[in-house]
Amino acid sequence: MLTNQKEIKHDMESDRAFLAAFRSGDIPIKDWSHRGHLRMAFVLICDMTPEDALPIARDGLKQLLDKAKAQGEPLRVGYHETITLAWLKIMAHAQTDLKREQANNPTFEKLLEACPDLFDKGLLLKHYSRELLESPLARESFIKPDIAPLP
Repeated sequence: MLTNQKEIKHDMESDRAFLAAFRSGDIPIKDWSHRGHLRMAFVLICDMTPEDALPIARDGLKQLLDKAKAQGEPLRVGYHETITLAWLKIMAHAQTDLKREQANNPTFEKLLEACPDLFDKGLLLKHYSRELLESPLARESFIKPDIAPLP
């Protein structure tokens, strides 16, 4: 847990390095996880809206996938627009809620501690039917939820 300004500064520097590696496609696909997706969303949302972050997230994810494919890595799935923007919106909401509770900006680790439900990969199924979420249209463009609005 980060408790002082020096640790927070280090975490911010680490987040910037992570984002740079993500944007350049320098994270091996085998090391890319749900946590990596969350961290990418967290770092982007610190500086912009989900809608402004979407092109950066989209480009970075597609670059990671393209590099992995070029290296012969087996891929289970490809890029998904609705899932990407939905998670950016969920992350923005979680950050806003945590900022209200704390006087300073939350770190990624503090956010995860405060919002363990972010680790639930099925969280989007509280907002979307599986049928809609798995549709080709949802993969290609953002579709609004059919069960409950996103925060």
